[in-house]
Amino acid sequence: MTRNQHADAPTPRANAYRVLVVDPDPALHRLVASAAPAPDRTEVIVADSPADAARLLENTPVDLAVIDSDLPGDAAIDFAHRLKRDHRATHTVLVTHKPSVDAAVAAIRAGATDFVIKPADPTAPGDFADRLRDAIAKQAADRKHHRRVDRLRNLCRKLNDARLDVSRQVDVLCHDLLDAYQELAKQLADVADKQAQTQADWEQSDRSDQALIEPSAEERAALQPQVMPTPGPSSPDIAEQAFEQLIASELDLEQLIRRTLEFTMQQTGPTNAAIFLPSSMDEFSLAGYVNYDCSRDAADLLLQHLADVVAPKVADADGPLHLTDNDDIANWIGDDAAWLEDSHVFAFAGSAEHEALAVVVLFRDHAEPFTPEQRAALHAVAPRLGDALHRVIRIHHRHLPDPDENEDWQDGDLFGTAF
Repeated sequence: MTRNQHADAPTPRANAYRVLVVDPDPALHRLVASAAPAPDRTEVIVADSPADAARLLENTPVDLAVIDSDLPGDAAIDFAHRLKRDHRATHTVLVTHKPSVDAAVAAIRAGATDFVIKPADPTAPGDFADRLRDAIAKQAADRKHHRRVDRLRNLCRKLNDARLDVSRQVDVLCHDLLDAYQELAKQLADVADKQAQTQADWEQSDRSDQALIEPSAEERAALQPQVMPTPGPSSPDIAEQAFEQLIASELDLEQLIRRTLEFTMQQTGPTNAAIFLPSSMDEFSLAGYVNYDCSRDAADLLLQHLADVVAPKVADADGPLHLTDNDDIANWIGDDAAWLEDSHVFAFAGSAEHEALAVVVLFRDHAEPFTPEQRAALHAVAPRLGDALHRVIRIHHRHLPDPDENEDWQDGDLFGTAF
């Protein structure tokens, strides 16, 4: 323990618990020094007057101020008020030889943690030492709480900045995906028109030339135009194999989300689709989506609702979710069912090692329900999506510290998780 005898030249140790004694009486200095717990971590700094203490506080923060309330006039109470206003992290203990109700009330109004009577015998502090230790323990707990609050605020600010950045990227990604799907649909329609025209031309030619020899079955088959397959659900085994080949070498999270949405569109046709990834503490955030028939403003609110309410429920469910009418939606979601009224909903989780690493939610008007074939194909690819996300996490986050050796992981640090 170090006792600094002059307020103008304090030399407190880093990370020490600092106690400031405002009293010209050396007996109180020694009393506080003897009563303070953990001598190897406690700095006792002294100032003869509130003016000296104020100059000291300009460069040296303290945790606890022990002030003699018997200083001339209202100097002690005024200085306690000043500490409460300008140094909120510093706790205050007022000590006196002449206790009174008015003095105690004034101390409490000044923000003092305690109002203590000086012991008659400085060598036997008794209750004074216990009260001082209680004040130090209370301030230490308060300081720890404030540090944790500050850390959580910083994490929340960083998380919000990251969410906004991801939202901007997701918006661009989803618009590109929708444009690509619309272009694909247009090309398929053009091919179908050309096939129909070719078939019509062939039939017209056959009718106008009766003198020609009727072509054989083999020749007729050779003349038939080749039909391009249109998007549609595959069998579960084929869907699983196709999806696994599609993402086999994909190590970029954004591209993995994009390919998953494209594959979903191929299996179901036009639909609203969203992929949510876990952030922390059973919360999910949007990673990618396709907006089929929602307005832009409504989509933003609906997607946030799905992330907050629907995604956690799907992650905890034993299997895929299939809701076919408003009663099913109300029974499963509860008071928030109005967001998906008159919709047909299918959702599933992509899991690995018994942990949901993604939740996929699809919904559209109940007039266009998801068929059993579509649901079976998507359910079959769910494990492959979980495995792919687990691979991306393992590769891109291998530099993160061991959770057993890092305090932030143990406290549930949002940045200690995979997403």
